[in-house]
Amino acid sequence: MAPPNVLAPDINPYAAPQDQARREWPLLPESQWGSLDLRLANVTRRGLVRILRLAGALDSEILYDGFTPPSERILVNGVVRARGPIWYPALVAPTVEFTIEADGYRLPARIDAKAGFSPWTLLGLARFRLTIAGRVLYSEGWFADELSGAANGPR
Repeated sequence: MAPPNVLAPDINPYAAPQDQARREWPLLPESQWGSLDLRLANVTRRGLVRILRLAGALDSEILYDGFTPPSERILVNGVVRARGPIWYPALVAPTVEFTIEADGYRLPARIDAKAGFSPWTLLGLARFRLTIAGRVLYSEGWFADELSGAANGPR
């Protein structure tokens, strides 16, 4: 009898989670995006980290982590869905695209970000925007100014 802590030889404890069924879900056609109930329930902001809780058609939590080396990563409900490019000359990549799953379909999502120095946290996000299915759900920094039509900050 094998000791209880020995894993079967075909199991890799370091492998990425496998969720093949969700990856095969189709993208929702763009013509149906407008009928979706997409809402932002809550946002937590800390340095290079944003936690966005969604409600409605997408009951999900999106974690943007700009601190994780070698590049930033995006987790949806605790599962890594995207990483920024490793070789990028800035602190964070300006755009990271990924998909988010709903009930039997996927939606395209995108995070636009720009990092800078902050007197409170040393490093922080000067710009951050979450777009899902072509709809901006959250925007802060100069992106928020662009949406409201206000004057843009320095570039």
